[in-house]
Amino acid sequence: PQVEQRGSGHGVDNDRDGRLGEDGPSDIDGDGTVTLLRVLDEDGTWIEDPTDPRAMVEADPVKGERGRWKVFPEGLDSDGDELVGEDPALDAELNHNFAQGWEEHTARGGLFPMDEPEARGLAEFMLAHDDIALVLCYGELDNLVKEPKSVKADAPAKQRIPAPGVIEPDAELLAELGKRYEDLVEARFEGSGEDAGSFQAWTYHQRGLLTLSIRPWDIPLDAEQPEPEPQGEEEEQAGGEEPAGGEEPAEDASGEDDAQEQPAEEQPSKDAAPKPSDDAKRLNWIDANEPEGERFRPWTAFDHPQLGPVEIGGFYPHARTDPPGEQELTLVEEQLSFLLTLGDDLARVTLSEFTATALGEGLVEVEAYVNLSGRQPLQTAAARKARTVRPARVTLVLPGDAEIVAGKRIEFVSELGVGERAHFRWLVLTPAGSEIGVTVDTDNASSTSYKTEVK
Repeated sequence: PQVEQRGSGHGVDNDRDGRLGEDGPSDIDGDGTVTLLRVLDEDGTWIEDPTDPRAMVEADPVKGERGRWKVFPEGLDSDGDELVGEDPALDAELNHNFAQGWEEHTARGGLFPMDEPEARGLAEFMLAHDDIALVLCYGELDNLVKEPKSVKADAPAKQRIPAPGVIEPDAELLAELGKRYEDLVEARFEGSGEDAGSFQAWTYHQRGLLTLSIRPWDIPLDAEQPEPEPQGEEEEQAGGEEPAGGEEPAEDASGEDDAQEQPAEEQPSKDAAPKPSDDAKRLNWIDANEPEGERFRPWTAFDHPQLGPVEIGGFYPHARTDPPGEQELTLVEEQLSFLLTLGDDLARVTLSEFTATALGEGLVEVEAYVNLSGRQPLQTAAARKARTVRPARVTLVLPGDAEIVAGKRIEFVSELGVGERAHFRWLVLTPAGSEIGVTVDTDNASSTSYKTEVK
């Protein structure tokens, strides 16, 4: 049967009964898919969305809501613990298995950071390729449509753990890229996941690489809401009209106006009307754009062999990740158009000026100006904090008989932004006619070199 299986790795004894994977989701009604199961229960924590009873929302006690449903994955209580489908064979999720914000004692996190072969393989690939300059991930997360949480560069750590969030200078660059993404991509979707233990969090915080996260598609939330049914003429006129000719309303026997005797009822504010949940908005889009039953299975009564009367239904597997077929080509073209713009953003070192001026008596003044092209800085704020990206190395290249009088043969520069330049100066003893050069070498911002003759 078709089932949406997020875990791909290590099984965990979720219910701590000494057995692994003995109580996973299953297709108990034989329709070929595994969806959800709901059962009426006084101890339930779920209620129907007041705007669309097909959507389920968690009850909020603060608002006086009381749960009336329990919701489980479709399946059986195979181990008799009164829980259904809670212990699948595979639990660990790849994008929660990395060593940044890793969640301990959770099924999806795995046994320990990077114990999953795919996570370790990705990490080893990144460590072996220090020329990687930017990371772009497609998945559940997003930091281009919705602005990510940012923190100041000097935000204090809590118990030796850095403050969560994108460091401000990097967040500003992400915001600019987000504007470009908005211009080039019409179908934009906010993320719907947590980055705890994610590959994206690891590459940014621990490798210091600017990391973009894109959710390529989700069921839209902004479909037009159905118009309320128009009221009849009698309802529209309920409450009466003003007397013609501007006459005063008649007084009753007591001499007081009816309006004084029967004050008008307060109209409920618009804010008091219930607001649809995100799932209700998704169902509205499905109703307006796709055949019935395409992505959502209506709740259907079923006689569960253990729980008795239940209902089975909900979103079909992959309903929120697979776009409609007619949209796929457009989505691909838009994403590709954005991807191709990122090459020009990568940082590249250049030498804007290099001179060797003879001062007399064999003394030569050498000057070099190192610039940066592209939109990215030489090192992100995260890279400077993590110290994982090596600074640029500026090396003076001299003939064998030359001697450096002032300055170091190798200089380093790390904090270099777009539009800035770094100045280096040396004094060298070498005869006229000698050839002096300079090289600028970086891990992921290219390299350049230049030579000139002392005249």
